[in-house]
Amino acid sequence: MRILTTLLKPPIIWLCGAVTLLMMGAVVRSLMLDGALHDTYFAGKYSYYMITPAAWFVFFAALYWGILRISNQRFPTWPGQLHFWLMFIGVNLSFFGPLVVAAQRGSTNDTDYEELFRTVNTSAEAGAWLTIASLAFFICFTAYYFITRRRAKS
Repeated sequence: MRILTTLLKPPIIWLCGAVTLLMMGAVVRSLMLDGALHDTYFAGKYSYYMITPAAWFVFFAALYWGILRISNQRFPTWPGQLHFWLMFIGVNLSFFGPLVVAAQRGSTNDTDYEELFRTVNTSAEAGAWLTIASLAFFICFTAYYFITRRRAKS
């Protein structure tokens, strides 16, 4: 039981999310070995879609770990978990759909498949708004806990 509660702490789940995104980036990179996908939107943008969000996930893991160490403030676990899941789902909705479409179609310079992109763009927009909402949630609950000054037990 103690191992499960340790694994569910916000710094650990943020690091697991970063590893998951990096593994998705590695899968995408291995798919780019196909010559048909070389020098396309799919091949050129994979790092923006998986590696950059993974860096943000590592940043939040360090932030959650450091808040207790630096400020002696103890955050409850549920806001960190909620922030993680909102951002993880938002990032994947935003970035994974265009990758799949680009992998199926090759180049995205063609304008003859506008209907295909309408659904993907809608899901990507919803993912972007979900990511923004998770950041707003993080800022709000961080401000709340710093204002109320809940001290950690020594």
